[in-house]
Amino acid sequence: MLNEGQKIILPDSGPAEVIKITESRARVKLLSKKQFNFTTIAGKDISFEASGRAIDISPNSEVEIIETEFIDRDEKVVKDLFAVI
Repeated sequence: MLNEGQKIILPDSGPAEVIKITESRARVKLLSKKQFNFTTIAGKDISFEASGRAIDISPNSEVEIIETEFIDRDEKVVKDLFAVI
């Protein structure tokens, strides 16, 4: 089963990071960025990189895990609470 913070390889989309897990789905954000180049009607060249989109996969998917980063949700909540005080 996948865990939050893991970096994985999706066979059809490339590298991705697991950002949220429930019992029925895993939300992953694609790490590859797409470069867009075009010219406006006025003749100005525009170029930008679009960030990766997020998709849902099964939390039981058999994918290659390339990096595991443990995320302790309770510790994050405590840190966030002290940041407010």
